[in-house]
Amino acid sequence: MKRLSTFSLILCSLILFTSNRIGRGKAAGPATTAPGESGQYCGSFGCHFSGNFDPELQLSLINEEGISVDEYTPGESYKVQLIIDHSGLPAGFGFQMVALKDEDNTAINNFSNLPPGTHEINLFNRQYVEHSQRLLNDTIILDWSAPESGTGDVGFYAAGNAVNGNNTSSGDGADTTQLHIPEKMTSSLNAFDWANQVNVYPNPANELIHISGRMDFINIEILDFNGQGIFQSNNSEISLSNISSGIYLIRINYPDGVVVKKLIKV
Repeated sequence: MKRLSTFSLILCSLILFTSNRIGRGKAAGPATTAPGESGQYCGSFGCHFSGNFDPELQLSLINEEGISVDEYTPGESYKVQLIIDHSGLPAGFGFQMVALKDEDNTAINNFSNLPPGTHEINLFNRQYVEHSQRLLNDTIILDWSAPESGTGDVGFYAAGNAVNGNNTSSGDGADTTQLHIPEKMTSSLNAFDWANQVNVYPNPANELIHISGRMDFINIEILDFNGQGIFQSNNSEISLSNISSGIYLIRINYPDGVVVKKLIKV
């Protein structure tokens, strides 16, 4: 056990996760504590573990208006902001980050336009972004494109450290964090938008009605005011010749919702 601890310390000293030259992933593998990794990070097994500078990581997702959000809209562009909060006066900072689909921990490889001093590497078919040199700023901002609709919740995993710049792993501090962002579902307001575009005309009607607007309906039902079905059709043109005069409901069934309109037969 002592030999293993000694080896880990020597290895970590060589790779320098805070890095004066390269990032941790390029040298030794992923270390964000994301699912599928070893669970270790530089700070948990002898590297940058001294506890100096008291680093605490803060992750946030920011929309194009500069507002921090708690859900993402598929296909839209965002900024992922990592802040390495700290005490004292570190000489620099390092980090590593990955984004995964919560459901099955597969990669969401949508980071782009990386800032100076960072690079991306592919590990386990995942896009990891990390420092390529010691960073002087404790705030890292990455461009990120939200995945396609139906992806579900996304988890961001990050490790970061604050270092004293003595080219060893002593006297530094490290921390990890994660942020989980759900996919924004279609709001009821959006549903109303298309529902209001569905028209039944003429109304009042005598012999014939037409359906216009969204045409991918499953079927159309005419109901009395007690909710009893009296007629059903799959056509956008419906004859009322067999329906008595009165007030009815016309229910238009779609794959993702229902539109109900009042119908007056004269």
